[in-house]
Amino acid sequence: MRDDDFHLERIILIDSYREGDIVEVRLDGHVNINGFNAAGKTTLLRTIPLFYGEAAARMLKGEQGKKAFTDHYLPRTTSYIVFEYVRRGQPCMAVLHSNTSGESVQYRFMDTGYRKDLFVVGQAIVESNTQLLRHVEKQGAQCTRAFSRAEYRSIIQNDVDKRELRSLASQFAFVGAGSRLSHIDRIVTGMFVRATTFRDLRQIIVASIDQNEGQLEIRAQRDQMDVWIRDHDAYVEVMRESNRVEGLLEANKRRQSALASLSLVKGQLLALQRMRSAQLEVVTGELKALEEQGHRTRMTWPF
Repeated sequence: MRDDDFHLERIILIDSYREGDIVEVRLDGHVNINGFNAAGKTTLLRTIPLFYGEAAARMLKGEQGKKAFTDHYLPRTTSYIVFEYVRRGQPCMAVLHSNTSGESVQYRFMDTGYRKDLFVVGQAIVESNTQLLRHVEKQGAQCTRAFSRAEYRSIIQNDVDKRELRSLASQFAFVGAGSRLSHIDRIVTGMFVRATTFRDLRQIIVASIDQNEGQLEIRAQRDQMDVWIRDHDAYVEVMRESNRVEGLLEANKRRQSALASLSLVKGQLLALQRMRSAQLEVVTGELKALEEQGHRTRMTWPF
């Protein structure tokens, strides 16, 4: 059981880029995601910044616009990206789905942890725009109205200006009252999608100073900061080798397949050798018997 106040518990993809499937990844401990090329590892990781309020359009490399994201991640009205998180012991969910036209992403909050029956009835997945709100409330849970990305971002980061959203931020923000996570989405995106820039860090520092009325205290020792920098540099170096590692994994897969084929051929050759040896013994025995019979014939033949 984790003892931190706020953490992501798991990600659930429902009828997303794998049609009809429910894919769940737990994040309540150390997680290792591996697989072959095009298995969906990067696609899954790119969903994490969305929880912190990053724009969906930035998540698809080489693609432009919100429509590209919904086509890939939320292609149907039964497609969902669900983030289950815990805030001070209380499980909550942030739920993403496409709007009615399928052109943009909408966001909802639920005051409970993930349960399959909140999204699936029998064998059918609940339709997001017409059925979800009513169905969840029938199950005894709270489901908010659909929010825009800007509204969701302000709630999850506890950086709200609208009065109507303040009570929701106190209930669903990923930080305690009196604190904010302003611009944290850019830092998280830098970890998974692109490099974090000094401009991103500067904006977070400025927001923190403003939040604390000009007082900013850095408690970490210089040695600890040096460790952070070394760890970050090591992470960057490792990720640079990711394509090479995937290539080695693919080569190892081919090697294992070749070894299995060779083992099969070896077994077949050994079986053939045993069969030929048995046949040779039979033929040798028959020749020996013929030689002995010929010898006896010569001994009894009258000259």
